[in-house]
Amino acid sequence: MLNDITRADGPPPSQQGLVRLPGAEPLVEAALEEVCRRLLGGVPYQHVRPTNGAQAATWIATAEFLSARIHSSTQES
Repeated sequence: MLNDITRADGPPPSQQGLVRLPGAEPLVEAALEEVCRRLLGGVPYQHVRPTNGAQAATWIATAEFLSARIHSSTQES
């Protein structure tokens, strides 16, 4: 998933509206790790959060990319 989000060759051909984040690998990886940790039942008080606006913007863009790429119905949410 990290490689899909951070590839530098533009959006996926089937989803031209998606924005990839080349060069932001460390921030995207941190966001993905936190998502995985929470999905696996990580301790609530240990949540990692972005510490500045640039990090927050990258985490938001990562979440938007994931949301668009994951194939699920609204009933599965």
